[in-house]
Amino acid sequence: MVLNVTGIDDLIKNMNAYVKYNATASRQALNDTGRKARTAALKLTREDWNIKAADLKKNSKMKLAKNSDLTLTFEMKSAPIPLKVFAKDYVTSLTPTGKRRKGGAGVKYKLKKKQRGYRTLGGNSFIKASKFNGGRDEVFTRRRSPQGAPITAQYAITPTSMFDQQGAEKFVNVFMESFADRYVGRLRHLGAL
Repeated sequence: MVLNVTGIDDLIKNMNAYVKYNATASRQALNDTGRKARTAALKLTREDWNIKAADLKKNSKMKLAKNSDLTLTFEMKSAPIPLKVFAKDYVTSLTPTGKRRKGGAGVKYKLKKKQRGYRTLGGNSFIKASKFNGGRDEVFTRRRSPQGAPITAQYAITPTSMFDQQGAEKFVNVFMESFADRYVGRLRHLGAL
């Protein structure tokens, strides 16, 4: 993406100060605007998906710009998100009043916010601390895994699938709208204008 900031020539009063602070102002503007654009894009993505902001942010990666390398990169991870992020709890086959539960026993989960109600994974599902991944709680089913274990960890969707074209466009639009003002503001703050 190429950014053009117009009207800078009219604002520059001291060319030496501008040359001295241009890289710093560019870095600060890129990083500030990138963070703002990421927040807006992730917020838009969360409108559809039943995920906490912190969990979605963990699955995004931003490499900030440096004075020596004025490049900012933003990407979503492609590893699937554990189903536990979307899961509620394990429920028994009977309600507290003793009636048979419609969905049966199992771990309840909901991927999309507009999805009607929670889905139940089944009676052979359960939540337990994993021996891997730092011992975090995960949803398992009693089904042989491809590696031969008697249980299989359940995963949902990849962050790249959640962060669709709409999220990418939001990131670019917010970035393009905000960068020029932020850049000029940083130049003023540093005394280059």
